[in-house]
Amino acid sequence: MSDTNIDFSEPKRFDFLDFVRNNSHLVTLLSLMVIATIITRGLFIRPDNLFSVIIRASILGTLAIGQTLVILTAGIDLCIAANLGLTIATMSLFLRLGQGPLAVMILGLLAPTLIGFINGQIVARTRVPPFIVTLGMSLIVWSINLAAVGAHATVFYDIQVFIDKYTGFLSFLGANSFPAVVWIIATVFWVLMLRYSRLGHNIYATGGKEKAAFFSGVKTGRIKVLVYTLSGLFAGLGAILYAYKLGGTNPVAGKEFVLETIAATVIGGTSLFGGEGKMLGTLIGALVMTILINFMNIMNVNPFLQQAIIGSIFIVFVYMLNRIRTIRLKSLYERE
Repeated sequence: MSDTNIDFSEPKRFDFLDFVRNNSHLVTLLSLMVIATIITRGLFIRPDNLFSVIIRASILGTLAIGQTLVILTAGIDLCIAANLGLTIATMSLFLRLGQGPLAVMILGLLAPTLIGFINGQIVARTRVPPFIVTLGMSLIVWSINLAAVGAHATVFYDIQVFIDKYTGFLSFLGANSFPAVVWIIATVFWVLMLRYSRLGHNIYATGGKEKAAFFSGVKTGRIKVLVYTLSGLFAGLGAILYAYKLGGTNPVAGKEFVLETIAATVIGGTSLFGGEGKMLGTLIGALVMTILINFMNIMNVNPFLQQAIIGSIFIVFVYMLNRIRTIRLKSLYERE
C-alpha cells in the first residue's frame, strides 16, 4: 500500500503578522473600540450608546452594500446621498398627496432604483467613467429634490407606526431595532450571494479582469447595470431606515453618506480597483466609521472638523491597505 498521499509536513504555525495583514479591518474595529472605551472612561460601552451606534451603523451599512457591489466591478457611485434625498423627497411628496405608508415606501424605493438603472445603462453603454456619470447624475437629482420639495423637513410618523405595527415581534431586541435587523439580513444575503452564486462570481470577474470575463461569456454590461440598479435600491432602503430612525428629515439631509459609504467599503477591505473584497468586511467598515463618528461626538469634536478628520483617516487607511497588499504579495512570492 502506497503512502504517497500522507502529508508528514509540520502543522502551520500561527503568524500574528499574517493575521493582521489578512484581517486589518477587524483589527481596526477592535482597536478603535478599546481606544474609545479607555478615553471616554467607559462611556462608549454603555448599552444605550452601543445600541445607538448599531442603529446608526445599520443605515450606513445598508447604503454601503450598494456601494460595495459597484466598487467590486471597479466602479463608484457618487449618487448614493442624492438618491437617499430623492427617496425622502418622493415619500414626502406622496404623503402630502394622501397616499398610505406602504404605497409611499414602495414609490420611495422605485425612484432611486430607476436612477441607479439609468446610471448603469450610461456606464455600461458608453466610455464615460463611472465617477463622472454618478457625479453628474447626483447634481441632477439634487436639483430635482429641491425643485420638487425644497429643503423643508417632513415628519414620517405614519411610516414609523406602519413599520412598528408589523415588526412588533422584534421588540425583544430593543426599541427601534428594525434597521439593524434589515441590515444584518441584507448583509448575510449578499455574503452568500457573492460567495456561492454565479452572479457573485460574475461581479468579481467583471471587476477583476473585465475583458477576460467578457470573452469567457460573462455579460459584463448587464452586471454593471444590475449593480448600479441595486445601489439605487439600497440607497432607497437606507433612506427609509433613516426616516424611520429620525422620524422626520429633509431631502438635503445625509450628504455625508457619500464619503462614509466609500470609506466603509474600503476600510472593509474592498479594493477600489475592483474584483477584491467581501460584504462582511463592509459590515465591519460601517461599524468602524460609526464608532469613529460616535467617539468624536462624545469628545465634543467640532462638527465642521469631523469630516476633515474622516477624510484624513480615509487617505491614510487606503495608503496602509495598499502597503499591506504589497507586503502580502511579496511574502507569497518569497514562500514560493
